[in-house]
Amino acid sequence: MSQAGYKYLKSYQLSLVIYDLTVYFCNCWIDKRSRTHDQMVQAARSGKQNISEGYLEKSLKMYIKLLGVARASLGELLEDYEDFARQNKIPVWDLEKGHLSLDIMYIICYTEAVKEYFSLGTFLKTYKNDEACLDHIKEIKYPDGILCGKCQKVTNFTKIKDRPVYQCSCGYQISPLAGTIFEKTTTPLQYWFYAIFIMTQTRSGISAKQLQRELGVTYKTAWRMFKQIRILMANANSGGDLLDGIVEADETFIGGKGVNRAYQWRADKRKEVVMGIVQRRGKAYLKHIRNTNSWTLINQLKEHVSPKAFVMTDDYSAYRHLIEHGFNHHYSIVHSDKEYVRGKIHTQNVENVWSILKRGIYGVYRVVSKKYLQAYIDEYSWRYNNRQYQDKMFDRLLGEIANVKVLKVV
Repeated sequence: MSQAGYKYLKSYQLSLVIYDLTVYFCNCWIDKRSRTHDQMVQAARSGKQNISEGYLEKSLKMYIKLLGVARASLGELLEDYEDFARQNKIPVWDLEKGHLSLDIMYIICYTEAVKEYFSLGTFLKTYKNDEACLDHIKEIKYPDGILCGKCQKVTNFTKIKDRPVYQCSCGYQISPLAGTIFEKTTTPLQYWFYAIFIMTQTRSGISAKQLQRELGVTYKTAWRMFKQIRILMANANSGGDLLDGIVEADETFIGGKGVNRAYQWRADKRKEVVMGIVQRRGKAYLKHIRNTNSWTLINQLKEHVSPKAFVMTDDYSAYRHLIEHGFNHHYSIVHSDKEYVRGKIHTQNVENVWSILKRGIYGVYRVVSKKYLQAYIDEYSWRYNNRQYQDKMFDRLLGEIANVKVLKVV
């Protein structure tokens, strides 16, 4: 028999899935120090190993024996699962319907996500006071230890009581807050961390007025906290590679009272223009621009999109000369003829971004000034660009404090 032939057996493939799920399940829901944890993992492993070892045996008698051991091990594992379900009042396999109940499927497939989701409870346990927050900032800014300016080497720094400062044994001091959005703040660091937490957890945004009510700070303080946090988001959005692959480009208008911007112009109610460039299954780049003339739009594309990309736009006349500027793969959808999708040619992804942005601004912030419109745009584009990380968004945004070196505090 082929040494690797057992890997093609349906019985082995199924036992491998059972083993992986059992390890996953036990690590989530059963104490690793308990005997039950070891028994279930070993039973699942025994089922997998005996099938492979039996296949490699030359003796038919030994092959049958090892398959019997595998079956017995998996039988014991099934009893352990049934015991867990019974003790926790969870419905088990319904033979008549032929599928797992919703509850048991939830436990097997989604336990890790539920257990490790970065909830408010997890946040409060992790950052229970300002000391914990300051220590975390120190770890972000100095992941390899703190270099002492006097000793000229990495040394141990101890926290000075009642001050956000660490000191070397030689007397040299550093403040992890220097050069960050927290510099010279009199607001508790835990409040700052909470503001970052809710900005990363929400999908529609949160107003400074709401933060004021929750923390009991002044509106000016809450507004400034959000303004500084958006600086981190803007910094994270900047840079990176040019957008490539299939890229959609479009523009939208914010503000004013025109019923339909495509057909009605109100000179006394000038809308602000926002251009969006979205890579399918990738990042989005949003920019507050002065107008929608061809020069402005094409310059944005040249700055942020690879010439090799397949660019999808609507039939707006400003995009007609893209080929002349090196974009040889330009395709347009004729919105003016009520055509919205033609195979892979559409702008649905960037339109979805507009939907999220506008509903957030109109529903949460109500009114956004021209001066700060880009900051609010950065907030929504950052959340879109980090949508795949879910419960890692807080750590990713907080990690930007190590990249933003100098901030002008207004």
